Amino acid sequence: MNKWEVVFDVMESDDLYITLKHEEDKVIVFEKANLLFAFNFHPTKSLENYKIGTKWSSDHMILYDTDAQEFGGNDRLAQGKLNRFVP
Repeated sequence: MNKWEVVFDVMESDDLYITLKHEEDKVIVFEKANLLFAFNFHPTKSLENYKIGTKWSSDHMILYDTDAQEFGGNDRLAQGKLNRFVP
């Protein structure tokens, strides 16, 4: 994440929009510095096909994925890293 801070200057950005927060699912999604952050803090529940809206009409792509194998994850988003998401 430090790499993307240098590239996008996230901490200096004043804009912040909470797109979604769901207490039961332990999910929070927010937009900051023209990036979308999605976090699942649930200790046992993996969520698939979670629909998230954004303010952008452009394509989306995954930059950083903590579910990747290199972080001990299940690598469920591998296909998403190779393709852009069209809104």
